[in-house]
Amino acid sequence: GMLSLADLRWAYPDYDGIGDVSRQQGLAALAIGLLPWAAVGAAGWHLQALFQLFRDDQALSFAAAERIRKVGIWLVVVAIAKPIVGAIQVLILTISNAPGERAISLSLSLAEFGFVIAGGLLVVIGRALVDAAKAVEETRGFV
Repeated sequence: GMLSLADLRWAYPDYDGIGDVSRQQGLAALAIGLLPWAAVGAAGWHLQALFQLFRDDQALSFAAAERIRKVGIWLVVVAIAKPIVGAIQVLILTISNAPGERAISLSLSLAEFGFVIAGGLLVVIGRALVDAAKAVEETRGFV
């Protein structure tokens, strides 16, 4: 079977260069499109582990600092992966077009910049919390 432009219009509403694509091309584009979501899932997994540490009164621990840092790293991965994945998807979907009609498209939105800012901030906070955790450990040593 073939996927038509109408079947893909929801994913690429402003791009008319996608002709008929094979089911394999459509599935490949879909599968690659899941990669940023895997990074979101990894960030969520680290968040739930962080909240468990908070419940266990481990807010100023090395483990909590590391979880915060990892959430930040995964958010930056989402920001980097999303435009790259989008470009690869457009290439996959246009590869069967005639020469000269194939395309690659790279787009950035404010969302990616927001992910980089939020992720970078969490990485910095995670590093700062390592110092705070060291101070807590030193204080416990004196008491």
